[in-house]
Amino acid sequence: MRQVLAMKRQWDCLPLMLLLLLLSSSLVESFTTRTCRAATAPQPPSNHVLFSSSFSPPDDLALMDFSSRYFWEAFYKEQLKTMSEEEKEKESTQLEYYQSLTVPELKTLVQDQSSKVLSKLTQKQDLIDYLLIQQQPAKDKPFVFEWHDSIPLDELALLIPSNSRCLMVGCGNSNLPRIVLDRNDNIHVTLLDNSPICIEQLKAQYRQSDHVACVCASATDMSSSQSLVDSSFDSIVDKGLTDAFMCGEGWETSVQALLRESSQIVKTPATYLLVSYKMTPAVQTIFQNLSDQVSGDAMQQWEWDFDIQSLSNHRVSVSLATIRSTTQ
Repeated sequence: MRQVLAMKRQWDCLPLMLLLLLLSSSLVESFTTRTCRAATAPQPPSNHVLFSSSFSPPDDLALMDFSSRYFWEAFYKEQLKTMSEEEKEKESTQLEYYQSLTVPELKTLVQDQSSKVLSKLTQKQDLIDYLLIQQQPAKDKPFVFEWHDSIPLDELALLIPSNSRCLMVGCGNSNLPRIVLDRNDNIHVTLLDNSPICIEQLKAQYRQSDHVACVCASATDMSSSQSLVDSSFDSIVDKGLTDAFMCGEGWETSVQALLRESSQIVKTPATYLLVSYKMTPAVQTIFQNLSDQVSGDAMQQWEWDFDIQSLSNHRVSVSLATIRSTTQ
């Protein structure tokens, strides 16, 4: 009798056991599927931030790794929400271009991209070289990649002192030198870039001008360039170069080297024009502290006017430092 009751209990429990078995198999299959998908699908690095809602950059935004494809796609999509139709069309075209690049290409774009992103100066130049070699629409008309093209070049040219010696660091093949030369016959412009291809193109472009010098050198080691020995400049223009440095780990070291080299080749009073992606208050503080460190060694004082409202926009900051000697 006891055996019969025991067998009856087992049969009564059988439906429950089968149900538990089915649930267990389903869970295992689901977990396995998700795990496989997670292993094969591209995933953003754990240290990257995705802005899936309204874009509100944290104070330490510029300290992030800007090489993230995920970050920049989200960034531009959020920016489109606050733009006019004309701005949207322009930004949409730009976004499509960024999306067409491979991850290695994006890592060289700061920028934008950071820039895309550029952990080293050479990465910015790699991007320029790539554009010059592979994206020239015509052999007689080199492709021009204009960083921060939302800022009118004419307005930037007005910030460069007339009758001065101007150094453009990480110049690329921007049209800014031409604009500056067109508005002032007495200015001398030195174009500095560490891309040999870029410098050769610039030499050919300005070969008939006595007001332009082209130097192939690193902006973080300008003092070692024989072409800049005993040079003194009244103004320095940095359009996109600082962005390149700020995209990599330990960017403070590169920026500090850039500022230190700059402090050694200016003739006070002088100016440092910085065109960069939007600088948050935290980054402005870091930048000011770096300037204070190098200016103290050079017995100078750098007075920054960050994010000039009349020139900056929602995405780009135009900042200007006035450099004065503390010994006068």
